[in-house]
Amino acid sequence: MMKTKEFDSYPRLDARRSKRSRRSADGPNFRAAFLGAVCVAGVFGVLTLLYHFG
Repeated sequence: MMKTKEFDSYPRLDARRSKRSRRSADGPNFRAAFLGAVCVAGVFGVLTLLYHFG
C-alpha cells in the first residue's frame, strides 16, 4: 500500500514544460500548414464537383 509521503515523491507533469506545448508556441510547422492547405483544397474540390454535377 502506498503512503502519501511516497506518492508525493513522484515528479509531477507540468503542461508548461512539455515539449509539445513548447513546439506549438513557435507556430505551426510547414508540414501542418501544408496538410491544412491540402485539406482545404480537397474540400473546395469536392464542393465544386457537387455543384457542377449535383
